[in-house]
Amino acid sequence: MKDSFYSQNRSLLLILLDGITIIASFIWAFYLMFDFSFPEQYFPLLKSWLPLIVLVQLVIFNISGFYKVIWRFTSLWELLTIIKFVSISSAISLFGIGLLSEFSIHPGSVLLSFYFFNVLFICFTRVTVRVYFSHFKNQPIFGKVQSKKRLVLIGAGKTGAKIAREILDTVDSPFE
Repeated sequence: MKDSFYSQNRSLLLILLDGITIIASFIWAFYLMFDFSFPEQYFPLLKSWLPLIVLVQLVIFNISGFYKVIWRFTSLWELLTIIKFVSISSAISLFGIGLLSEFSIHPGSVLLSFYFFNVLFICFTRVTVRVYFSHFKNQPIFGKVQSKKRLVLIGAGKTGAKIAREILDTVDSPFE
């Protein structure tokens, strides 16, 4: 079976997506803290902090096995994993920023809001990947929509619930 571009480069694409997400979260935190303007006095901080934060977070995510998870099956446990690794990498980044700035971190509120935006945006990207694979991939945009047979499971208990969930989660299932 011929692999798609996504499956061949999945980790690389997720690393790129996370890098963009981290950068967007950091810049958004700065813009939000300064009422959608960016004071020129903070450009040197942006230039020194951003590469450190992106590098540390991507390295921690990669070392921890963050990219080995199949995100199309994202659940609450994976979201807790995101929070855990974003917290660890943020703490390490904060320590590195403290070392660079001799522990005179100003504006510190930017780093706190960056943490929350980073968790939110990375969770959003993972949920988006899950929604894409569970609802939109392999769906015809134009053309004939497949008619599906209705299926009723009676008296199957927990096993029936698992079967029903599997049928509903499988995009190309002939049943609904």
